[in-house]
Amino acid sequence: LVATDVSYDGLVLQWNTSENAQTYKVYQDGNLFATGITETSYTVTGLAPETTYNFTVTAVSTTSESAHSNQVTVTTQAEPAKCKVIFTLTDSYGDGWNGARITVNYNNGKSDVLTISSGNNATYEIDVFQGTEMTLNITQGSYPGECSLVVKYENGTVIYSFDVYGMSYEPASITRTIDCADVSEIAPPANLTATAVDHQSITLSW
Repeated sequence: LVATDVSYDGLVLQWNTSENAQTYKVYQDGNLFATGITETSYTVTGLAPETTYNFTVTAVSTTSESAHSNQVTVTTQAEPAKCKVIFTLTDSYGDGWNGARITVNYNNGKSDVLTISSGNNATYEIDVFQGTEMTLNITQGSYPGECSLVVKYENGTVIYSFDVYGMSYEPASITRTIDCADVSEIAPPANLTATAVDHQSITLSW
């Protein structure tokens, strides 16, 4: 038994075929984790970053279960840096996007579908990993000329946008590389002072 492709939230277990085995079971830290596995590999997901886990595998036949395999001990990686991406969807008519939608693929495999079910607007926030590609797949609905979109970082820097009627002319897919360095916070004002003007007011300067 070996572990490969270790990430911040998952890994792949691989092992040799066991004679007479019909299925396999995976154990995590001594507890049954998965059953009914027919291949000699298993993708483990949903793990916590920077956490140590122990895995074993057993072979199962119609009548019995084998002893446990060798144990592999794995520590998941640290979660990559990430930043918040804000999607603001608007419908100029106010009756929703009528079938139009944006499918966002990000973080090397995750996917969300964004739309306006009814009304004028909807806002979504997605945490996207630094340096990864984010792809927007555009599906036009019944009235694409009513739809507009602004995608920006939390500090307001625009990543991508199209205005009313823009959806009609957009490509079906747009890809952007997320750079969290673009979201550095604006420095706060410094050297604030107050100067009395009269008995009712002051002047602030900074």
